[in-house]
Amino acid sequence: MITKTGRSLIIKSGTSYIDIIINQLVPSRIVYLHCKDIPKLRTLYESKGFHLLTDINDDPVMHKTDQEDLLIYLMSMKELKRILEENNLI
Repeated sequence: MITKTGRSLIIKSGTSYIDIIINQLVPSRIVYLHCKDIPKLRTLYESKGFHLLTDINDDPVMHKTDQEDLLIYLMSMKELKRILEENNLI
C-alpha cells in the first residue's frame, strides 16, 4: 500500500513502514536511498521497484559511515513519478 501525507510518501508492506521524503520531483533524474543489509528491508525496497547499486563484479556498492556500511538503492525519477501517478499521489 502506498499513501501520501503532506510531502511524505508512506510505503507499507505487512507491518513495515518506510517513510520517503519527497522534496522535489523535477531536478533529479534518480532517487536513491541508503539502507542496512537486512533481508526483509531489501526485499521490501526491491518489491517497490528500487534497484541495488552494484559494481562491475556485481558486488553491492556500499555507503560507508562512521558507524556502519549501508547499501545503496536506486530508482529512476520517471519510474517514481509513474508509481505516484498510478496511486493518485501527484
